[in-house]
Amino acid sequence: MRVKKFVAESLKSATDRMRTDLGPEAIVLATRSVPRGGLFSFATKEMVEITAAIDDMPVRAGQKAAPRPHGVEAYLAAAAAGMKRAAPAPGSAGADGMAGLRTIAETVATQTAPRRTDDRSAMMDIRMLHDEVDGIKSTLKEIAGYMKYSRMPSLPTRLAEAYRTLVGNGVDTNFAAEIVQAVYRKTGDTDIEDASLIAGRIVDELSLAFRIAPPLPAGERRIVVLVGPTGVGKTTTIAKLAALSKLSQGCAVGLISADTYRIGAIEQLRTFAGIADIPMEVVYEPSEMGPALARFQEKDVVYVDTVGRSQRGEKDLAELKQYVDAAGPDEVHLVLSAPTGVPTQLEVVDRFRVLQPNRLLFSKLDEIAAAGPLARVARETGIPLSYVTTGQTVPDDILQADARRLATMIYTGAPLHA
Repeated sequence: MRVKKFVAESLKSATDRMRTDLGPEAIVLATRSVPRGGLFSFATKEMVEITAAIDDMPVRAGQKAAPRPHGVEAYLAAAAAGMKRAAPAPGSAGADGMAGLRTIAETVATQTAPRRTDDRSAMMDIRMLHDEVDGIKSTLKEIAGYMKYSRMPSLPTRLAEAYRTLVGNGVDTNFAAEIVQAVYRKTGDTDIEDASLIAGRIVDELSLAFRIAPPLPAGERRIVVLVGPTGVGKTTTIAKLAALSKLSQGCAVGLISADTYRIGAIEQLRTFAGIADIPMEVVYEPSEMGPALARFQEKDVVYVDTVGRSQRGEKDLAELKQYVDAAGPDEVHLVLSAPTGVPTQLEVVDRFRVLQPNRLLFSKLDEIAAAGPLARVARETGIPLSYVTTGQTVPDDILQADARRLATMIYTGAPLHA
């Protein structure tokens, strides 16, 4: 059994090459469109690639040749129809492309059904063919996820460059493709090569990934709780927020620490409170939260620091929830460390939803190589972003979240400074 790929400018040309090389008995296993420079290359002409197979095992004397699968022409027509359906219309979500790929995969499975034979060697060849088909199906599934972007070789140069910049700065490929296609639809032919205009519109689209939480309202008493995993910088961040409220906004501030597990956490916050002349309370049980808040009844804003918990410790999260519920907060900021991988960040958000966070706060932006993953986390969780921190200095190195500023940082790759 021989399996071989053929690439040509059209389906007919690729099929002719297959028949010339492998003979008229060859069968087509898969068909797809690819740019000349690869699946995600831009500004290149599309080609057609078919994967074909032929059973070249000689027939023994006195033995009838095993019947060949029929309907090759019908299969080629189905494959071509599938490819036609797979081409997304402008703005399409690629549903037709998915259906076309599914048609091809099902046809491959039908055309390569095992033939009855008593010949062990032939059965081994058939088994090998099935392994090849399984591999092709797996590839088709991967292609399906990107089918709606397979026409991107036709993008103008500036948008192709923008796509590569977005991906290079950590934006996931699907979102990057959506951004450049949205800009393409909104940009006329006369402006499509205007680099400055394109950059501005890319930033506009990218900024839509971020929902921004409103700042603390003036004149209203607010209780703000910070939660998150261990090591994300909650205590340092709460010191920055307290200083920001007192020094920049002129608020009367109170501090409560419920982080009685980590060695030095209370002393760290107490030292800051003494320097900033901010009163502080320590609670060791959820039942102590109410009396502590009562002592801060006249404060404009009370910040509550909590112990860091692993997102996988259900019992610990349940205990932490008792403290949060006892505080009755107006805002629950879930602090995420920016250098943490996206899958872990998304898991943290999912598990910490039991605490009903209504703000995201990204810390340690000064430690990341690319900020693109932040857009994915913000976009997929849908939780408004409140602040970002850019270093360890208190009371500096904290910024109120700004969607366009974050989008500019992602697209340009420039670091964000407070």
